Amino acid sequence: MLGSKALFFAALWAVAVTETVRLWPGLAPGDPPAGTIGPEVVENGMMMNVTVPEYEPFLNLSGHGSGIVIAPGGGYMALAIYKEGTDVAKWLNSIGFHAFVLKYRVPVRQQVPTLPGNWAPLQDAQRAMGIIRSKAAEYHLNASRLGFLGFSAGSHLTAHISTTGWGKRIYNKTIPADDEPCRPSFSVLNYPWHCTTPNQSAISDELLPGIGPTQPPAFFSQAMNDPAAPCENSLLFMTEMKKRNAPLSELHLWPDGGHGYGLCQNLPKTHEVCTWPQRAELWFRSNGWIQ
Repeated sequence: MLGSKALFFAALWAVAVTETVRLWPGLAPGDPPAGTIGPEVVENGMMMNVTVPEYEPFLNLSGHGSGIVIAPGGGYMALAIYKEGTDVAKWLNSIGFHAFVLKYRVPVRQQVPTLPGNWAPLQDAQRAMGIIRSKAAEYHLNASRLGFLGFSAGSHLTAHISTTGWGKRIYNKTIPADDEPCRPSFSVLNYPWHCTTPNQSAISDELLPGIGPTQPPAFFSQAMNDPAAPCENSLLFMTEMKKRNAPLSELHLWPDGGHGYGLCQNLPKTHEVCTWPQRAELWFRSNGWIQ
């Protein structure tokens, strides 16, 4: 569990943190037998060994029904569950969104020839989008305004479910929620990682076929001095979107900031990159996802 049932008030919004929702009733599809992967632990803010994927809702009781699923980063080996998860949910609540922190499976599972790369996180993302949309009435959510936001590997997951990963479920459908669409209404990619070929000359073959008019609009934020995820991930992605007549989107490249800046919890707020939340909020408002 990421948290227990609670109610709190902050500034002028009211937020309900409800019980987490487990994505799969038993063993997640394709996973090894229970106990094969070590116990789930959180060390230095990083959650490791996730075998029970779930999401935690942070519901804005005074918002306008829009929501965002949050995918923390961690190289598909762990999850920065606070810095890029619950902290981000509270920020999104403060500007009018429901937020859903996704605890997807890590570390990376063994590749399956019939499935795309990093198939376990994508299964979890698809299932979470379907369940959340199926609970739209319960959450007071407008299911047509449900976005997906990620950091680092979570941004790769965001790119995946926004391009080639939403057309067909990559697991056997077993519940009515699996018939709900899993395409995000919009996407936010912070320092996207592994979206290009190894030499950063083109977008990966895994994602490229899904870039075009049917993908959701996107917001990119990345530092030019990112040592872990070269800024070509954002530049080339946006270039392909323009070539392929994808929905109008927004790209911010910052001169400084490195990798993993999150909400600038550990950076001086004088860094220009620390304005990305304000730029994203303006983008949300200009597109009508919040008022």
